This record gives sequence, structure tokens and C-alpha cells, in this order.
Amino acid sequence: MKKIIVVFILLLCCSSIEAGDITKGATLPDSANKSDFYALVDTATINAGAIVNADVNNSAAIAGSKIDPTFGSQDISTNNDLDVGGNMTLDGTFDIGGNITLDGIIYNEDAKIIADLTKTISVTITKPLDLDEADTLPIFWNDSGHTINIDSIFSNSDTDDVNFILYELADKTDFSDLTIIGNFLIETDGTNVYYNLSQSGTLAHTTIENDNGIAYNNDATDDPDYVNLRLTVHAT
Repeated sequence: MKKIIVVFILLLCCSSIEAGDITKGATLPDSANKSDFYALVDTATINAGAIVNADVNNSAAIAGSKIDPTFGSQDISTNNDLDVGGNMTLDGTFDIGGNITLDGIIYNEDAKIIADLTKTISVTITKPLDLDEADTLPIFWNDSGHTINIDSIFSNSDTDDVNFILYELADKTDFSDLTIIGNFLIETDGTNVYYNLSQSGTLAHTTIENDNGIAYNNDATDDPDYVNLRLTVHAT
């Protein structure tokens, strides 16, 4: 009798666990072989919803290809690159602290992409006295899809005391719808250089709406060979 009991205990202690022995919610006996148990755990033996975020090791580094990327209302943050091989739909604000590299087309339908980038508009007007005083010469049209904000206007010429006016032009076919940007005087600084530099704070008007333009009007008494204009602008 004693021998039989000993044999029974040995069999219980050393018996292996088969796949059919594990069911959801089952309790693992203390005498069971733990390594056999770990090898047999699969999706069929784990209760749905049992594994929570705290159960996943911080260094697990689970591949993104194994994740369903529907994050609900959670924020997504990364310190690395974001490569998109398909379409990206944006319904909100996309704040970018670095650069965007494009190898394709950005389509603008009912929204707009705002790029706070500084650009320079350069224009040269030759023999402006040949323009009648009443003539308004369009020198730039804003077809960017954004509002253009004027940061500064630098102008220079080959002679002293050159007067002109710049306007925002609201209609490509009606040059009477004008908003004055500023009156400008190109003059000497005591040398043979004749220029004017006007910052946005000194201008009467600084925003050029989409589909609007900038027009030049020369003083009828000034006869320079040329007037150069360089407008520094940014889009919003």
C-alpha cells in the first residue's frame, strides 16, 4: 500500500499539462509543470479583456504592423519620422514643429494648409513716367489660396525724390476698387543710393486677400529710369 501511494504522488507531481487541460478561467495547480503551461497559452485560453496596458512590458516594442491603428480620442506622439504611403485625412489642426517633405500633391478642397513661410516678391518698373498719372499698373496677383501679409517693402531707384503709391486691387477687371497700402518716397541717404524701406507698422494696409492683387501708381512728375520693389510677405 505504501508503494502505491508513493507512485501516485510522483505521477501527480511530474505529470505534464496537455492542451485540452487548459480552459478559460481555469486555476493552475501548484503541482503543475509551469513550463508546459506557458507553452500552451494562446488566444483560446485567455479571457477576452483580461490583458490590460499594465500587463505589457515597457520594452515590448510591438511592431506597428501588429496594431490596429484606431486610437479613438487618444493623442498620437512620436519623436521619429512619420511616413505615410497612402492618403492622410485631417479633420482638425496639424501642428508641425519641423519640416514637411512632399513627394506628391496636396489637394485643397474645402480646407487650406497654412504655411507660415516668408516669401519675397520682386518687381522692376521701367520708365514709370510713361504711365499716365491716372493709370494703375497691376504688379502682382495673389492666387496662392491664402491671405498674403506684407512684412516690409523695400524700393530703390536711380534718382532722388521718386514718389509712388501702392494699392490692394480687389478686382482683375475693375481697377477702381482700391485700398491704399501706402505712399512711398524714394530719396537719398546722403550718398548716391536712393531707396525707401517701409515696415508693416508704418503701412496703411498690409493684407492682400486671395484673388486680389497689388497695383502701382506713379507720380506724374517723377522720371526715373526704373523703380525696383521688393516686398517681404508671409501667408496665413
